[in-house]
Amino acid sequence: MPRIAILGGGFAGLCAAQRLSNKQNQIFIIDNYWLNANKRRGIPQANHLHILLLEGQRLLEKLFPGILNELLAAGAQLVDWSADTYWQGPYGKYPQYTSDFKTLLFSRQLLDKILYQRIINANSFVLIQGKVTRLIIDKKRIMAINYRNEQGCYQLEADLFIECRGRGSNLSQLLAEQSLPVKNKMVRNTLQYLSFKLPKDQVRLTNCKQFYLQADKVHNPLGFVISPIENNDYILTFISTIKDAFKNIKTLNDLLLLYQHPELNKLLDPNLKPVKFSLFHNLINQKKYFSRLKLANLLVLGDALCYLNPVYGQGMTVALKQVFTLNSHLKKPHFKQQKQIEQQHKIPWILATSEDLRWQTNKSVLIWCLNKLFSLWLSNATKNSWFHLWFLKILHMHFQTQSKILPLHLEKQNANPTSIP
Repeated sequence: MPRIAILGGGFAGLCAAQRLSNKQNQIFIIDNYWLNANKRRGIPQANHLHILLLEGQRLLEKLFPGILNELLAAGAQLVDWSADTYWQGPYGKYPQYTSDFKTLLFSRQLLDKILYQRIINANSFVLIQGKVTRLIIDKKRIMAINYRNEQGCYQLEADLFIECRGRGSNLSQLLAEQSLPVKNKMVRNTLQYLSFKLPKDQVRLTNCKQFYLQADKVHNPLGFVISPIENNDYILTFISTIKDAFKNIKTLNDLLLLYQHPELNKLLDPNLKPVKFSLFHNLINQKKYFSRLKLANLLVLGDALCYLNPVYGQGMTVALKQVFTLNSHLKKPHFKQQKQIEQQHKIPWILATSEDLRWQTNKSVLIWCLNKLFSLWLSNATKNSWFHLWFLKILHMHFQTQSKILPLHLEKQNANPTSIP
């Protein structure tokens, strides 16, 4: 029976485990942060807004049948990305009209909790708590990994190793110790995110369910997004392109004074109660080229392979597209499969980095042309719903109608939606 070791029990790791689960595979999932009190300490940017785009939603439902209904029953909110979304982009406001681009919005904690319960209830996986400390490699093949936990140090052998530990992965360092350096590409920025969770009675949205003022380094260096999640709560995320803009922020009122944005003041209750916030500032774009190592039995997915400026919320959907390249019967040579995995983030990389490169002067002619083309498209999208619709299609990586993936009662609920003028 083939033994598969999945390194990382977060979103990408659990989805990869489910994808490869069959009676012919024995699957081990090793993670340093299993759920405790329904929360997982290792979730990146856990308290910030996480988005599952339309194609990601379709793939998640295919992987875990019934999970959309389960999320909805837990309070996830259904939002039309056009009709229900006030979105001010870098070139103006996008039009609002009824569309097929409807997705569920929820917290990352809720999603990971439900996925974890699905994996636990399946009784098909061996869960191990531990931190990977060493790779044992022989002739371009990983023979085993060493890991440690509170009980001691151990070794795990497998036929295939799948790295899914996200941004915090130490795989590159472990490979470098074996004289196998990993090449990478970075596009840096000065982005910072700062998020609050607010109850419904402190948010005053009209004619929309979510509000996005996109940050733009030149025209609008301070942006924000307000989106609904379960339990009638909202996540309010402030976005800054100014380095250290949030350095001295202590309260939500400090932020409101920094922004002094009339639209923001209208959207929030003037008598806001004190709330805790979460700051995140490591938002550079980075992709790694593990396929060039041509290791016989290593695959790398998710943020461990490529992480993106979250301006368009593409991360989880890209991870799912990578997961669906996995062959459950392990017939394809793995280094060739890794190349296929790396193909999945090509367009998302262009979308995410275009926002960081838009105002930079030291860029190649190709990047300059791509920026100009994308900027022209976004400008037209503010004036013409056809351009906007195609922007949504590219963003959501999806060209089918929503009705093919919505749960049955959601299809009925949205059979005659009302357009927002």
